[in-house]
Order: sequence, then structure tokens, then C-alpha cells
Amino acid sequence: KVSILVAGPDWPTSVLCGILRLNIPQMLLGTFPVTFVSIIPQTLVGALLMLEGAENGIWGMISNGLMMAAGAVQGGATMYYARAVLKTVEQDGEALAVFRPEHAAVAELTAKEAAYMACRKECAKWRNLSGSLKGMLAGSAACMLMGGFIILLDFVGSSGSEKLVFRNFKITNDIGASFDIGGLDGNPLNLVMMPMGYGAVMLNVSGIVLNYLSQRSLGGLAQKMLDAGGPATVDVMPVENGAGGSIMIGSKHDTNLVNI
Repeated sequence: KVSILVAGPDWPTSVLCGILRLNIPQMLLGTFPVTFVSIIPQTLVGALLMLEGAENGIWGMISNGLMMAAGAVQGGATMYYARAVLKTVEQDGEALAVFRPEHAAVAELTAKEAAYMACRKECAKWRNLSGSLKGMLAGSAACMLMGGFIILLDFVGSSGSEKLVFRNFKITNDIGASFDIGGLDGNPLNLVMMPMGYGAVMLNVSGIVLNYLSQRSLGGLAQKMLDAGGPATVDVMPVENGAGGSIMIGSKHDTNLVNI
């Protein structure tokens, strides 16, 4: 349990603890070892890197050693809880898979979500998209690709010291220092160079905005199709032994089977 709380993915682990209504003080106590496994070593790594000459001196070696040790402990905890989970599934998988009354709400929600996703899939097919939606999706992809290619120029299009998009800046550098000695001349925004840097940033922001608008539009169309009752049909088919069920999603073009 401690390994899952310490080494498990942060957000899913925390949300699952809340869904299961686990005891909060116990969860905090079980998470406390992360202080020694990750927080203290990573804080020391950052502090040591700030020391003068840390990159090539003894402090740099100590910093790298701490980082490797923290990574080894974190990786070991991950492998340990993964082994424990697989062992539990192997031993008690059949018992855990038996359908229980509390699963009914989950099955109902899954059926509703599957119906919505079937409508969304139908709306998202290229032949069903409107001209404006096609334009937004194509524009989003083009902006992100162009922005990404411009950023790549810093790595493949320059000699290494001469940058076109982002200036060279390390955590040990001084923002207030001049450009000649690795600073940002007192302004953090100078990290992005004109004109290529701001062009790449604007292209990526434009791509994100266009993608967000297109996804919102698709969501609205899918909801309207669902409210109208077509083209998807959803049937929940429980298994005879009560161990679960399936959801049949059908439309005029294809059919999918979703297990629950």
C-alpha cells in the first residue's frame, strides 16, 4: 500500500483513494515516506546545482548520485507494487470480477458514455464534418506541426551555441545578467527570441485554440445527435452467470462491442 501511495501515478492514485473513501490520515501517513524517497533528494539536487562550479566539481557528482539513488528507489517501489497488483489479480481475479449490486451504477454510466462516444465517433468522421470544422482541424494540425518544426531548428538547424527560438539559459544562470554571459538582460521573457521564438509560440497557441474549439463543436454535435436518438443504439446484455456484461453499440456504418 505504501509503495502504491509513494510510487504510483500521483493524480490517479489520489483520485482512486477519494473514490474508495479511504481514511485520509492513513493515506497521509502512507504517503509520508515520499519525503525521504523523492522530496529531500530532489531538493538537494536543485540546491547543489546552484553552487558555484557544481557542474564539474564534487558537488555535481554528489547531485548526480542523489538523483540516481532517488530514481532507483522510486523505480524499485514501482516494480514492487506492480508485482503485488499482478499477484492479486492472479490469485483473486475471478472473485474480483464477479458482478455486484454496486456495479449497477457504473454499468449504467458506462452505457450512457458509450452511446455518447458512438455519436461523437460518427460526427467526427471526415465525410460528416462541416467545412468550418474541417478547416479548424486542418488549421490546428498545421499550426502545431509548423510550430514544432520551428522549435526543432534550435536542435538540428544550429551549431549548438547559436539559437534561433529559445536562448541558452540554465538554472544556475542569472536572469539579470547580460546576454553575452548567459543571462536574460533582466527580463524573463527574453528567453523567447524574436522573431522565430514568438512565431513558434503563437503557432502552437493557435493550434491549441483551434483544437479546443473544434472539440467543443464536435461535443455539441454529438450531444444533439444523442438527444435526437440516432444513429447509435445501445443495448446492455448481462452475462447469464452475473459476472458482468457487454454493451452493443451500433450505427448504420459499424458496430462495436464494449465489455463491462
